[in-house]
Amino acid sequence: MSVFHSEQLGDQPADIDAADTAPAWRWYSLDVESDAPAVESTEGPFTSHGAFGWDSAGRSFSSTTNDDYSESILLELTSDGFEERATVEGLLDGIVRVR
Repeated sequence: MSVFHSEQLGDQPADIDAADTAPAWRWYSLDVESDAPAVESTEGPFTSHGAFGWDSAGRSFSSTTNDDYSESILLELTSDGFEERATVEGLLDGIVRVR
């Protein structure tokens, strides 16, 4: 998943578009089947990008954030509706693979 790090910017972004294009995003790995916390990947630089819904391994995900984008919840769409899978600091903006 990709998480927004506001501390990488001098000022808070004015809106979601500004946050999406800011070089303040970092990839994390997360095992949604365990209680282990997300692990930040520090191998690459902070980047900019965005997404609002994701499919991985036949599963569908989205996220929701609080008003100041300081916390996001990863949601999985299941046959019972959305289930919370993880809460992370920052703005969750994508996942690559789930286990």
